[in-house]
Amino acid sequence: MRDSVLEREVFLLGFSPRHKGFYYLCSVLSELMGRNGYVSAAEAYGIACRKNRDDPSRVERCIRYAIYYAWEVNRGGIRELFPGSQTPPTPVELIRSMLWKLDEIRE
Repeated sequence: MRDSVLEREVFLLGFSPRHKGFYYLCSVLSELMGRNGYVSAAEAYGIACRKNRDDPSRVERCIRYAIYYAWEVNRGGIRELFPGSQTPPTPVELIRSMLWKLDEIRE
């Protein structure tokens, strides 16, 4: 899947390209495409750290803020991935769900 299609899908969930977490999330998803949805937090943050030369705590903080923004401010399609949930997902939960969703789109 091309990066522009991936970025569009993340954008449609309510994420803003103004946030660094948007790009961290896209880099992790791009690297993990084609996997069955399982990824550990350390692996996900490690990918973003290698690609962006950043600290794991910064990566996590930026992704968490991007999730919060999409969930609370934009109230975008992210809520459709987690119906019935009252709280935003963790970064790893979001990444796993996105991998499943992107696999469905690809097929």
